[in-house]
Amino acid sequence: MKSPHTGIKRILKAFTYSYDGFKASFKSEAAFRQDILFCLVMGIILCFLPVSKIQTAIMAFTLIFILFAELTNTAIEA
Repeated sequence: MKSPHTGIKRILKAFTYSYDGFKASFKSEAAFRQDILFCLVMGIILCFLPVSKIQTAIMAFTLIFILFAELTNTAIEA
């Protein structure tokens, strides 16, 4: 079945659904909350490390991947 929403309305609906899933994971998954805290702390530390911009970007993407992996795990468990 094709979605009746197109254009910017479709993008806004997709964002809303993603945000709702993020909120549900945050409320129901302790591991996700721990990962968020870890990524926030490490992200702050990352800002002060004396490394190149490429190394900073690689480490930042690694932190984002942790959250992606946890959300994927939560989806599989559900």
